[in-house]
Amino acid sequence: MQPGPGDDFFADLPRDAELAPEQRQAVHDLRGLLHFLRPQFARPQDTTGSVTSYGEIDLAIAHAADPSVRIELHFGDGYLRLRWPGGEEHGGGDWDHRHVETVEALLTGHNLQTLRFRFGRLLWADLETWDEHGRRRRHHRTWKARHLPLASLVLLPQSCRPRSISFTRAPGVVDLDSKR
Repeated sequence: MQPGPGDDFFADLPRDAELAPEQRQAVHDLRGLLHFLRPQFARPQDTTGSVTSYGEIDLAIAHAADPSVRIELHFGDGYLRLRWPGGEEHGGGDWDHRHVETVEALLTGHNLQTLRFRFGRLLWADLETWDEHGRRRRHHRTWKARHLPLASLVLLPQSCRPRSISFTRAPGVVDLDSKR
């Protein structure tokens, strides 16, 4: 990989790693995004990168004030999973601008995550993100498979908890109900 802006992020990713062009683009995009945004709680030393024995890249951005708040990218041949607290998105094997926009919205706090519970157990999480121009995008619902039987009990009450994820503030996850 050629040196460029943001090389201090994911510094442990081997320079001589043999990456597919799409993987190289993902690393380049995330480094550039972190370099450009410089969120206060996403420091270079809190990012990690590695290549698995299967040739997948694993990138992680940990929140400096709360390391349990992480954005992770697992990306390899025909496989892409972008994870954040309470949710994830699968992209087949294609890295594109939507993934960059999702990471940007999670880093900057331009998101609303709605967690749905029944009997205190998380059933699913919805995520809505928006860009600096206010364009909104709803993401696929993240189901918690082990609690699907509870989801089928549609007549029983459920509770909802809105929250936001951000690497520009501490804590990294803010429960929006508590702000009212």
